[in-house]
Amino acid sequence: MRKALLLLMMALVVTAGTAPAADAVQKPAKKTARKTVKKAKAIVYADYSKPESSGNTWGDEAKGCGAAFEKKGGRAVVTVKACAEGWGSGLTLWSSVDPFDAEGTTKIVVKMKATKGLRMVFSQDEKGCGPREATSFVGSNGADGERWDAVEVLGTGKVKEYTFKLADLKAAAGYGNQNGNKVLDLKGLGGCQFYFPVQGAGTMEVSSIKFQ
Repeated sequence: MRKALLLLMMALVVTAGTAPAADAVQKPAKKTARKTVKKAKAIVYADYSKPESSGNTWGDEAKGCGAAFEKKGGRAVVTVKACAEGWGSGLTLWSSVDPFDAEGTTKIVVKMKATKGLRMVFSQDEKGCGPREATSFVGSNGADGERWDAVEVLGTGKVKEYTFKLADLKAAAGYGNQNGNKVLDLKGLGGCQFYFPVQGAGTMEVSSIKFQ
């Protein structure tokens, strides 16, 4: 009897020593739901691998400033003349859609290659944009003819995507409707511009312009 009791006590000790503690029991890991981040779809303003996109140049020719435009190798190729005085030169790039509707987007992305150090100022026009002394600015889709300027950027000598946030653009004081609604009217956009201040010669090759 005593021997049987001793064996029973030993069995209980072994069982207690091997059983896992209540707080040591591992609970099944909860599955974490993966969030899929949707990338904003780009709205193509101009693609220079296609025939529809076009452009034209302008400049202070009296002071020797100017630029030349041609479509070559699927790019808009702009050659900027060197000039030491005057107000410089520029380029207007047009979309095949007029007016251009970019409602719902937050930035403009220009893919291009420009001579290292080439100074460039990007601007976006609303429909109806013209000289500030114009007597009227007739836009469309709610646009009232303002021009919107970005900060100056520099060429790198390599292909690069230049991103201009729409919220950072400023209403131009030197061109366009000065009495507009001070809002970039995205449903009624016109041409976009690149202005080249007085500087040495350079080139710019634009592949595409997209709103995202």
